[in-house]
Amino acid sequence: MNVSHRGDLQEGCTREDYVMAGKFKASNSLNVNAFNDYINYLIKKNRAGIIQSKNYLIYLLPPIESYPLPYPVKPD
Repeated sequence: MNVSHRGDLQEGCTREDYVMAGKFKASNSLNVNAFNDYINYLIKKNRAGIIQSKNYLIYLLPPIESYPLPYPVKPD
């Protein structure tokens, strides 16, 4: 998947048309550092990653325990 945009974290959390929530992880051990760097960037900037397709948007919400996400998360 190509994360082509970064968006407002609040928008990702408050959209009423979301269908699914899930967790992502690095695809293999070679990508762990880059994946963690990207997650830390999203946390630091208080942003969400956005994957855009022809039919839908996927918001990648970083695991911020203090933020009111629509589901419980842990930093790991």
